[in-house]
Amino acid sequence: MKKKLYYDINEVAAMEAFQCNTSKIRFYERKFNLTVARNGAGDRIYTEKDIQKLKEVFYLKKEKGFTIEGTKQELKKSSKSKDQKQTLIASLERFKGFLMEVKLVLSGE
Repeated sequence: MKKKLYYDINEVAAMEAFQCNTSKIRFYERKFNLTVARNGAGDRIYTEKDIQKLKEVFYLKKEKGFTIEGTKQELKKSSKSKDQKQTLIASLERFKGFLMEVKLVLSGE
């Protein structure tokens, strides 16, 4: 399928990762508080980021066999882990900037 900025719910449901009916997509949106933008007509429009969130939910439910509550807990753990990684990356970027400044000072530029 060609990459687009937005996908409608029928396109998402038909994707290889999901292969389900649209009601299942809507159900998971409600159960896992996945907020999806809507167009002027009120139809759901999904971004790549929205689709990635849904893929994570489907993976945990289908492949890992988690219950709805188990999936919610796993998503919270995953979110905390991502926040920690982002914090670490930001710290490393600042440290890299500091080292670049030290390098400039030491090289006499």
